[in-house]
Amino acid sequence: MSSNSDSSWSTTGVGRISLTVMTIVVLLVGFLKPVDTVTHEQLNQSMLAAGTSFAIARSLDAAISVAKSTEVSIGIASIELGEILNPLSDLIDKFSWIMTVAVGSLALQKILLLITSSVLANMILSITALAFLLVLWSDRALRFKPVIVKTLKLAVLIRFAVVAAVGLSLAVDQLFLDDQVSQSSAQIESVTLVVKGLSGQQDQIKSAGEAESGILDSLREGWDTMTGSLSSQTARVSTIKAKLEDSILSFMNLIALFLLKTVLIPLGFLLAVKRLLLDTGTRD
Repeated sequence: MSSNSDSSWSTTGVGRISLTVMTIVVLLVGFLKPVDTVTHEQLNQSMLAAGTSFAIARSLDAAISVAKSTEVSIGIASIELGEILNPLSDLIDKFSWIMTVAVGSLALQKILLLITSSVLANMILSITALAFLLVLWSDRALRFKPVIVKTLKLAVLIRFAVVAAVGLSLAVDQLFLDDQVSQSSAQIESVTLVVKGLSGQQDQIKSAGEAESGILDSLREGWDTMTGSLSSQTARVSTIKAKLEDSILSFMNLIALFLLKTVLIPLGFLLAVKRLLLDTGTRD
């Protein structure tokens, strides 16, 4: 039964021509590198976006450090700010670790792209493709078919699996994930401005606290003034607290998005491409 299959594979004219054309197209794509160029450019943009998000996070962390170091004791306001700033600072440290992994993954993908699109990879593909065409058009070399076909599949896998996986994952990023990353990063950047404003407001808050102490020491100068100042201070703290809580959600969203963008989706596509290439034709 296998002999009939081999004979059909070697003598069908249409099949030989189709396989020859496919092989030539694969070689042209490998040497002309149209897909490689586009994928490299998209990968550079993805690395730039990751670096921007990382820089925004570090800027917020620096602003938090300044705000905490200049914080004065103003009663309930200072306690509430500390409670929300500390968890956010810890989350930024975790986010920084995730971004290190993400940027490292993108850098690894770039290195793999450079290797698989190199002259050596194209030469290996060319040699195996020529051997395949020789076996395809020569009845005497038919017995070498299984080895040559497996070798060609491996060469195609080495040459195109990484670029296909990275290209597909970047396409998914542009269609579904990049907008979410931009929105979360913009929200964190707005929170950074709020936290930076805390340092500039410390002198005003301190003056308000001293005024309140003076009022407490001298109730005769006006109880209404003290309560109004406390109400304004509490409202300001509540607004800042809400902003910081929103930034925590944005950081959690960015962590999930960058893990998908840089690790899970590329790895999933790589395994899918590998399985597709190696399993094709194994049942002939």
